[in-house]
Amino acid sequence: MRKTTGDDIHHLIRDFLKVNITLFVLIFVLVLVGLSQPTLCEKTPCFTPKIVPDEYTITGLQLNENIGEHFPTATNVHLSQALADTLIRTGEGATKYSQYLRFSGDGRDPVESGAGFFGRDRRGVVNDYLHFNARDDIYEYGVVFEKGLRSAIDSNNLIDMLDESLSLLGNTVYVVAATVDTGARKLTLKLIDTLLVDILAEGQDRPYAVTGKTYDVKVVVVDVNAQVKFRVNGYETKPLRRGEIVVLPDKTILGVAEVLLNEAGEGPDLVKFYIGTNFLEATDKYSDSEFSYDVQSSREPLHTAKVQFIASTDGNTLTLSEMKFRLEASSKQGDVYVPAGGSLREQLLEPDAMFPGNWDMVYDGFGIGGAKQDGRVPLEFSPTGDGFQLHFTNRQGVKYTIPLLSARGQFMFGDERRVLWFIEAPDATTYPIARGDLFMTVSQRGEQGVTNVLSYEGIDTASKRIFFQDRAVGQKEVPYESTGSAGQEGVAQLTMAGQTHTVYIGMGSGNPIAVDLDGDGAMGGKADIVFSGGGLLNLGSTNDISSAMSVTTRLIVPARLLKEATADESTDIVFTRSGSSVDIDVPNAGDLQLVAAPDRDLLLGQTKYGTLFQINRRKTTGQLFVDFPQKQALGSVTIKVQGRITR
Repeated sequence: MRKTTGDDIHHLIRDFLKVNITLFVLIFVLVLVGLSQPTLCEKTPCFTPKIVPDEYTITGLQLNENIGEHFPTATNVHLSQALADTLIRTGEGATKYSQYLRFSGDGRDPVESGAGFFGRDRRGVVNDYLHFNARDDIYEYGVVFEKGLRSAIDSNNLIDMLDESLSLLGNTVYVVAATVDTGARKLTLKLIDTLLVDILAEGQDRPYAVTGKTYDVKVVVVDVNAQVKFRVNGYETKPLRRGEIVVLPDKTILGVAEVLLNEAGEGPDLVKFYIGTNFLEATDKYSDSEFSYDVQSSREPLHTAKVQFIASTDGNTLTLSEMKFRLEASSKQGDVYVPAGGSLREQLLEPDAMFPGNWDMVYDGFGIGGAKQDGRVPLEFSPTGDGFQLHFTNRQGVKYTIPLLSARGQFMFGDERRVLWFIEAPDATTYPIARGDLFMTVSQRGEQGVTNVLSYEGIDTASKRIFFQDRAVGQKEVPYESTGSAGQEGVAQLTMAGQTHTVYIGMGSGNPIAVDLDGDGAMGGKADIVFSGGGLLNLGSTNDISSAMSVTTRLIVPARLLKEATADESTDIVFTRSGSSVDIDVPNAGDLQLVAAPDRDLLLGQTKYGTLFQINRRKTTGQLFVDFPQKQALGSVTIKVQGRITR
């Protein structure tokens, strides 16, 4: 075998580079060729409709509050573009028309709308939703003609409405067909929600750019019977007459508005056509005030759309005063659950029933359930084996971890070594707090108070000083004075969070103390835990629970923190003793309904204020997390409209 030389290696590298440079050049040329190929719209200028966005956000929605209770109707005050008053002219005259979106009832036939909801959807996912009960009306969209939209009747056709356009929710909607059965007093309208409207001559070809798509439209032929055959992006349609439509391969709709035959033969025949997204055919008995389910799209009958026409006839003239469209809630799961950040249309079983097709309702959520955790204050009740610890943050941002209660030995607040005191002694000569015990102070009663937790560490009677340990901040040393009262060592003034709390020191073993916990200058009161955000945890009315089998504490949201509330929001947190162990529970009440997550070990629930409760039962004893908002969590729903001005 010949030994490889340096020249051999040189030739190999040179050949390799030749091949790969050639390949690189070829790829580069192909890319340039591709880039240099003009698009359809570069070959011929495309027509693109003008998009006019409009939106309005319904804010301040409380949990379980229906949209209609909070925000009954949207008009041009809220959606100035989409619901603008407009003028329409026909051969029978002109009339202004106004529009509205209604989410409340009219008394006789209410619109139930939907409500902010926390719980489990039909798939078992627990979160906050905009929830609509199946078959409830979601909204009513109405168009009111001020003087009435008039049309002459010719062979059951409303000839003055045919081919007229309406600006519905900012979209150009054409009346493809309008017929009346005066005997049955029924009116039928065929409406198309257009992307574009134009006129082409026979044989003419023109591209259109609409919503990110390009449509190359050609009028192939117009026959003597005024039937038109189109070719759209290579797809050739069947012959179409005026008022007829065809669904294109991309599910958009092509229709013929008018055919202008040049019978003199001096020029080409002209075709007015449209391409649209939604087609709606609706029939209703116009002489009553009932809604009809006789509605269908270009694809199929719609079972969740309802229509009501209010009209009258006078001889050979019909006057349409109002038309109303309603949408009933229906999804694959029955009820409609719109998650935070989701839209109504994407949850519907029949999105075509949401006519026109240029608008949607987006649920912005309450900011709970992990969606938006900014501005939330956690409380944690963690099991210790024979009781619970409490983790909380006071209004000054100081974080505490304290023994809350225990069942080791006896049932008590604190733990087996020390009592947690929150009830004051009845008078200044009763001294319940022993060395090592814990006690709570609050700077004032109510949600503005600052809670601190201290332990009584000891006393030096020689220097007349008493020692405390703030469980979060550190040691406090306070001087005291003798009072000369029988059985009393002295009195100290303990200042916490700017409030002075009088401490009465007894002469008994260990020098037990009594403390004015709420700082009001009198004994017999109590201290609540006031945590960041202004919520209160009321531990009860007694420190002695030794003979109890359960203890109910109460999380309170003051009425002033709640929108439109006249009473505090109160949620019970119950601790139940079983031997030397303690379990925790939050009973369902009012707006708070705890439900199990899919793994069944996690229970979740939300109050109207937005307090989120999470009980984790993966262990023998439950663990409770409470997310408390700095201010009430309110939901919002945004009406989003993409109006299109077509020509």
